[in-house]
Amino acid sequence: MAGEELIKDVKEIYHKLIRREYSKYEQSKTIKSVSLQTKDFDELGIHPDFLEYLVDNGYLIKLGDGEYRTLLMDVVFRSADVRVKYGGTKYVLESELKLKVRPILRHDYIKFEREDKELRELKESITRKLGNSKLTENFLMALSRSGVIGLSKYQYQSIISILNSDKDVVVSAPTAFGKTYTFVIPMLVECLKADIEGANGSTAVIFYPRKSLGSDQMGKLIKLVDNINTCCGTKITIGIDEGDTKKRAEIRDGEIFRGIKCPHHDEQTLSFLDKRVYCPKGHHYLDFINSSKDSFKTNPPSIVITNIYSYPYRLSNTANWTNGYLNKDIKFFIFDEIHAYRGIVAGMLKYFIGILRSLVAPNARVVLSSATIPHLEDFVTEITSKKLDNMLDLVYKESRYGRDSEKLELYLLVGINPYTSWETYTHELAIYLSSVNRLRENKNLQSLIFIDSVKNINRVYGQAREAIKLGDPKDHFNSAIDVRHPYSYWAYNDKFKVNPEEIDTSKELLELRKEIDSNLSYHYSQRPDRFEIEEKIKKGNIDVVFTTSTLELGVDYDNVSVVVNAGIPFSLESIVQRVGRAGRKESTTLNTSLSIVVVKNNPLQYFYLYKGIDFLIDPDMMQKIPVSFNNQFVILYSSMLYSVATFAKQGGDVKGNVNTLRSIIDYIDKNETRIRAELGMRVDFSKIRENTKKIIEILGRDDIDDKCKEVQSYLNSLWLKDSLLEIDQDIGRIVEMVESSMERVATREREHFQKHLSSIKDLRKHILDETIELDELEVILCNLQNEVDQTKNMIRSQQHPLIESKKELQDLSQSLFDAAEGAGKTTATKGKLTKEQYGIFSRACEIHKSMSDHIIKLIETLVGVKFMGTQFMDQLIFIKPMHQSGNGEEEFLTNVVERIPPFELANVPFESKEARELTNAVGARHVWFPKPKYRYILTPDAVPRLITNLDTNGLSGGVASKMGSLMVPESIELIDVSALDKPLIIRVGTRQGPPLYIKYGSDSFSGSKVRGQYPIPRNIRSMYQEWKLKNYNLVKEATLAEIELMDERIINQDNNRWGLHK
Repeated sequence: MAGEELIKDVKEIYHKLIRREYSKYEQSKTIKSVSLQTKDFDELGIHPDFLEYLVDNGYLIKLGDGEYRTLLMDVVFRSADVRVKYGGTKYVLESELKLKVRPILRHDYIKFEREDKELRELKESITRKLGNSKLTENFLMALSRSGVIGLSKYQYQSIISILNSDKDVVVSAPTAFGKTYTFVIPMLVECLKADIEGANGSTAVIFYPRKSLGSDQMGKLIKLVDNINTCCGTKITIGIDEGDTKKRAEIRDGEIFRGIKCPHHDEQTLSFLDKRVYCPKGHHYLDFINSSKDSFKTNPPSIVITNIYSYPYRLSNTANWTNGYLNKDIKFFIFDEIHAYRGIVAGMLKYFIGILRSLVAPNARVVLSSATIPHLEDFVTEITSKKLDNMLDLVYKESRYGRDSEKLELYLLVGINPYTSWETYTHELAIYLSSVNRLRENKNLQSLIFIDSVKNINRVYGQAREAIKLGDPKDHFNSAIDVRHPYSYWAYNDKFKVNPEEIDTSKELLELRKEIDSNLSYHYSQRPDRFEIEEKIKKGNIDVVFTTSTLELGVDYDNVSVVVNAGIPFSLESIVQRVGRAGRKESTTLNTSLSIVVVKNNPLQYFYLYKGIDFLIDPDMMQKIPVSFNNQFVILYSSMLYSVATFAKQGGDVKGNVNTLRSIIDYIDKNETRIRAELGMRVDFSKIRENTKKIIEILGRDDIDDKCKEVQSYLNSLWLKDSLLEIDQDIGRIVEMVESSMERVATREREHFQKHLSSIKDLRKHILDETIELDELEVILCNLQNEVDQTKNMIRSQQHPLIESKKELQDLSQSLFDAAEGAGKTTATKGKLTKEQYGIFSRACEIHKSMSDHIIKLIETLVGVKFMGTQFMDQLIFIKPMHQSGNGEEEFLTNVVERIPPFELANVPFESKEARELTNAVGARHVWFPKPKYRYILTPDAVPRLITNLDTNGLSGGVASKMGSLMVPESIELIDVSALDKPLIIRVGTRQGPPLYIKYGSDSFSGSKVRGQYPIPRNIRSMYQEWKLKNYNLVKEATLAEIELMDERIINQDNNRWGLHK
């Protein structure tokens, strides 16, 4: 007990010191001026013994006589000025610091060992459910054995409310509040009741948005279920049913079971033996765990852990409707971390909940759980079609639940110098953070670095290890560098203070570098040994981990104190959510954390630097999480899923084939009114349904293979024609460039250059001749490439007068090679399709290539929603042009598009006052696109390069674009979607299945008139040239008035603000 009291006292003092430091920062607004003096300790009344304790344990860094800095603030100081070498380039252009105080509730409001009024009330509530007071005592004993020995006031009152009500539930509280137990304990009570009553099948289904979160929570639930079964004599079962769940025949003895620990032996990882989950240390099986797909079919568990992507497959299985997996007596559908669903995925979730209510368990309670998110009430209403007032409102309010303690969160916003690299800053920061932990006697300063791209993780991790191999961070321990300088690292352990002449030979520094290298790692869902990395983090056996969002949600790590966001994350809520992983344990972190937000050096991310850190961490300043429930694809997919589930429930044939697709569409046509009423759909989707019918009929044609060959030839010819136009323009430009410098070329060379240029100009005349055959064109292009190469090869030295043309000639040569290859693979189109038919046939052929015998996969392919929403951001895409065969190059989408903020970018830097008025009326206007080197992205002004009208492509209108080789963007462009005559739609090829379509803009908006005369987009475009526009104010006011009227009209029609969902 004395130890606990000491930690509480130390924490209180440490918090006082950080607050004092932050008050100094607030006065000066410069991080480098922040330190503590002896007088600060005197004024704060800190006893010298505590001061000595803080120094000895590394929480207070001594900078010199009477000058100190807290560990966390010192990390801020040195992180804000990372440099590769002493006196070198400054990587951080600008920085801002913010201190946030978060409440903490202790889990001792009631303790199961302390009989009082509150505990009696909890027991009475549980007993009313179970009808047996002895069983209630045993249940609480099981909780205690599982480590749940008490509850906070928030947990206690929330559990009581859920037990005594039958309403749907919204649980929302800051991270580390133990939200999970507020719904898990009532859920376990229902499972216990179902077991003693002899009920068959599943009682609760929990949906998690991340695999790592599902596995982590599964480990906790296994311990709870095991102890309940032991104490209560029950047979409650549990299992994870998702994409990684194997068939029994696929399971191998010795295989690790999801990295989950044995409930009886905390250090022992569970594995498989005889196809069953087994503990090697205890030599016992855990047969209450459903571990294979087969077990879910034969004996569905009481508790199913899954996700919204796998469960639709179960809805389509006829057997699941009779074996208890899907049954009307399910008590809970629980959706944890709901803020992870946004945009299209959130729209799918809305209708998915409607399907569960309508077809599976009408009386089941829906539980939505989340950390604090912006505009929670609106988000919940859109997801559930219910007002928060009509649900159990278990949203944490300090005025109601109070606070027992507090957590200090420091946020450091750093803007990277545009002439440097964010990757270099990040890998140097990782090495620094590992150094700090290595130098500390207490290895309790772990760091997580979030990077929203797997490839970038691999690159930065590799760069860090290469830097260590080259000597990093030895120069930081030079004794000649003052400890007060941010480049110095020996402040954390002066045993590593090394004389300059000994830096390269120091054995201590060599060993330190080896330790740092072995204590850096990375984590993402595709890594096979990711469970081992998670275990190292939990045990404190690693310093720094580069990770994607897989470690963002709900996982507890006791020693993590620093969280780095390398770039602004796709969802701004993630910043607060991620820092929730840090500072959780009082004894190791003193409930303090640092979140470093790295603003990458590009204009869009600088926008957040200008807005300030509050814009990133204050929910009240964030926009509502978008729920795209009016998206045509979401509605079509959801209505088809509803139909499939209905067929399966009725025992019908739901095989994946064209006939089933026809039956689904026919069912929707006949039952549209009922489907829309049950799922709450308010938007007409007849047009996209008609286009889908056309595609299905094409898929059913006997000559589909021949038609697809014809379509491919047509697309190849379009690509080839487009490429030849570019090549023709490039040849003209390059020839002019070379000829303009010919006078400076030596006379003996000039004749040879002129000869090749003459041949190039002669061959150029034929490349746009549509009368020549393709094989002849291929020869011409090969000859052209040969002449270009010979010209390029004559430019040998860096001093040659034509050296500036050499790179241009190299690029032209590659373009000619690609075009010649394309001409060789293109055949003349001889079919009978009209130009208008090619669009819809092209879509059908893409689906035909990915046909599946599973109806859900086939629907996902048909509709194209498989990779949409936030989940697609780490998917691989093909980046080669469509005509090329083979596997092609693959790239992560996050590498191709820096950030895709549809209707989230509410403002742009340096926007004029007049423009802001328009933006405020619309809600958001701008979309961010990198412009690729080879220009395969099509914008509305690139009329000759448009692929096809989207009406024939199964879409609802707009401009289609193909995303091709976007590896090396030349520039960045902000597109104002409010100035487009049609919405802009990007078409992206995916690793599996059909391409996905990302739409920016509004059909309603683009077709609107201002005072019956001019479309709004034309008005907005003209307003960009206000100095040329007479009656500017009149046009602006008319435009704003029209937007307001349109907004009101659409809200009245379907209660939906047009800018977010259309």
